[in-house]
Amino acid sequence: MGPRALLLLLSGTLVPTP
Repeated sequence: MGPRALLLLLSGTLVPTP
């Protein structure tokens, strides 16, 4: 997993999108 994938996971958990 790269940094971009981690950022996507973090952003998804912090601000879940519909």
